[in-house]
Amino acid sequence: MSSGLESPPTPGAGREVPALVHLGAGALAVIAFLATGLMMRSQLRADPAVDLAVRYMRRADHVYLLLSGLLNLALGLVPAAGRRSRLQTIGSACLLAAPLLYVVAFLVEPRPASLWRPFTLLATLLAAAGVLLHVFPALWGRQR
Repeated sequence: MSSGLESPPTPGAGREVPALVHLGAGALAVIAFLATGLMMRSQLRADPAVDLAVRYMRRADHVYLLLSGLLNLALGLVPAAGRRSRLQTIGSACLLAAPLLYVVAFLVEPRPASLWRPFTLLATLLAAAGVLLHVFPALWGRQR
């Protein structure tokens, strides 16, 4: 018999730890996206002498940061189908590292004298690898 005094379900209850980690990382990345937007608004607008290439590189890292945050949010919200494979665990690590590298890229890479952007390249490769390492095991599991 129900007394009507049961506590409401806790948000996130029943979710796997990796999903909660991805949700947290995604939320932090979206917050970092907002912060980098404010930085661009105040710094780039205040200094019209900033090279156009630097502006575009900053803007690209800004958008990539949002993309990596949304990928983590999506992975945290989609229920896991069955047991996670080792490849998916590695993919999760890749996807969790990408936003951090995009923040580093935003802060240190854009320089007028160089178009070489190693942090952006590494973050992009990690994000792509992370997605593929989640997709392929899921597809292989359906075929069995």
